[in-house]
Amino acid sequence: MEAESPVEAVRTERVGRRPARTIYAITDEGRLELSMLREQATRIVHLGPDPLGVSLSFAGDGGDREELASWLRARRDSCALAAAQLEEDRQRMVARGQMGPLQAAVMYRGQLHAGPARPPRCGC
Repeated sequence: MEAESPVEAVRTERVGRRPARTIYAITDEGRLELSMLREQATRIVHLGPDPLGVSLSFAGDGGDREELASWLRARRDSCALAAAQLEEDRQRMVARGQMGPLQAAVMYRGQLHAGPARPPRCGC
């Protein structure tokens, strides 16, 4: 990324025995590109094929209904687990002051996409 110039190296630091890491800052060019990407993300509606929908469309009537139901239960359980993990992570980061209300709301939006909705507990 540094070669493309949206960011520039600010310094290199090392904490304890951890490997050295480079700290980057966004450049003016990077801010402009980020602004354009944000605008694009808010204007474009993505309506591409959903892998689950495609799978169900081709399941047809000839498939084993119990096997299909089993796959859907497993899918539901995986989504619920992902949503619960996002909820836990969001609550932890809000409690530690690592994210503000806007970031918490964006993360909550991810939860809504992942699984069963629960009201936010962070006041966002």
